[in-house]
Amino acid sequence: MPEYLAPGVYVEETSFRSKSIEGVSTSTTGFVGPTRYGPTEGEPELITSFNQFERIYGGLDPLTFEDGNNRVEVTNYLAHAVRAFFDNGGARLYVARAYTRPTSGDGWAVAAIPAPQPALNEVDELAVRQTERVMSALRTASEAAQQAQSAAIVVLDFASRKVLSALTSTPSPNINYDYGNSSNVLRQLESFIGNIQPPDGPERAAVTAELTTEIRSLIGNADTAYVEAKNLLDGVNRSREQVSSAYQSGTEAGNNVLDSALPASATTEAQASIPQLNTSVEAVDTAENSISNLSTALDTALKTITDNTTATNIINAANALRTAANNIVMAANNTIPRIRVAARAANIGRRVTIKNALARFEARFPGAMGNMRVTITGRLAANVLQGNGPSARLAQVRDGDLVVIERATNALIYSISRSNDTWTLEDASATGLILGDLNAENDKVYPLKLSVEIEVPGKFAQPMLWENLTISGRSSRTKDSLPQIFSKILTNRMQELETPLVLMNTGGLNPAHLAEHLINIDDWKTKLNSATLRTVFWGWVGKKLSTA
Repeated sequence: MPEYLAPGVYVEETSFRSKSIEGVSTSTTGFVGPTRYGPTEGEPELITSFNQFERIYGGLDPLTFEDGNNRVEVTNYLAHAVRAFFDNGGARLYVARAYTRPTSGDGWAVAAIPAPQPALNEVDELAVRQTERVMSALRTASEAAQQAQSAAIVVLDFASRKVLSALTSTPSPNINYDYGNSSNVLRQLESFIGNIQPPDGPERAAVTAELTTEIRSLIGNADTAYVEAKNLLDGVNRSREQVSSAYQSGTEAGNNVLDSALPASATTEAQASIPQLNTSVEAVDTAENSISNLSTALDTALKTITDNTTATNIINAANALRTAANNIVMAANNTIPRIRVAARAANIGRRVTIKNALARFEARFPGAMGNMRVTITGRLAANVLQGNGPSARLAQVRDGDLVVIERATNALIYSISRSNDTWTLEDASATGLILGDLNAENDKVYPLKLSVEIEVPGKFAQPMLWENLTISGRSSRTKDSLPQIFSKILTNRMQELETPLVLMNTGGLNPAHLAEHLINIDDWKTKLNSATLRTVFWGWVGKKLSTA
């Protein structure tokens, strides 16, 4: 660029040719699309590696979309594109998640603190377990129906070959034994015989003579057995569809109950569903128990087919097996409303618990992350109480720590606060205890540390672990206080994006009380010999988070 150092007239050459297109860096780009989870609002997030994308938006696992009342699984194209971008040298990627709230549920998973009563978990787990049991029995029924159908085809083939054995010069026809909705075997034989030439020849007469009344009866019985076995297979498939969807439909029915209509007696209703569900599934078990012997009897009969009598034995054995399989289907159909009732009751019970929760866990973002499994573990260190009365002191503890104090009658969680060199301890009921009230000869103080492990959904997802945590609102404990680490709003945006869980202390529980509920223990007296004390929270999006 020229410099003009003094006033005057200057000549400057300027090119009027168009400028060449300058190269643009391809190391930075932006993607928009659906992901398994992650933020749904605000500006696109800057991602610098595929591992970071996995932590915030999920991995390569397929996405599930709602299509009316159905759920459709599709390839996770955006995740594959992100991996390809970084694999091919990309360095900076802005990602914006496309998201539509589902019609069932609101997309966020929630877990109540304290956890739902054990009865609710029992009912829910029973509904799932019994569904699996019934589905297994229906697989047995399907196999039995297929075996009965195959046996009927064996008899049809035997009878047809016996009739066609009279042929001398005319080639045997191809009989369709598994004919479905086409002409049955008897009509196929009659049609073939009617076309043997010449009409008044000896060959047609010989074959007609073989199609005796007894053979016709055998073919008719085998044909009936075939048709009924085929119809039973259709019934098994319908039953399997209905049983497999019963739990989901019951859960959705629980979601559809308005908050204002949630019954206070949800736990009682859930418990009442247990004996009815168990009775209906026991009937399935009873029906299934007879299958094995009947299946073996049919196999034995098939090995001895030589004449009309032994062929009839096969039909009888096939019909007995089919009847037993049909009993399974009828019993399975009776479990469908029981499963729905149990799933609905358990879901409503959890919703009541969440509605009345003193605190709760929430998934930070909607999506598959709501299926996370959260494990809260409490670990005790060695006794740190030294001295008695005014000289009592605690070793290796800090302001804001949690401890378990064991005294003569109980062992409770306390939170520690220190002011002007005075240690004060507060339990869940907000009852204060002065350190000088403790006696090292009779009392013990065990530091309590919490850990949080989150197993996020996905085939290749890595667990997230936070260890050595306390519960405190002090500014000096922001890095190791569980409520502050899992706060709704974090000052560090990247930390917020990569922390999938939010802890909401809606009831204003003090630290000791919140700790009691998180690890599901109030009196530790009987637990002090246990090396690990653990509570597990898990759940799924738009439905619930449950605890065990």
